[in-house]
Amino acid sequence: MRRIEDFRACHDIASLAKKMVELERHVMFPAV
Repeated sequence: MRRIEDFRACHDIASLAKKMVELERHVMFPAV
């Protein structure tokens, strides 16, 4: 996920989770 530009600004779990839901990546990575 570090290769995806949209996730480079995420420095903690909360911001990562919010960004994943915004981009609908939580469907691809359900364990996160």
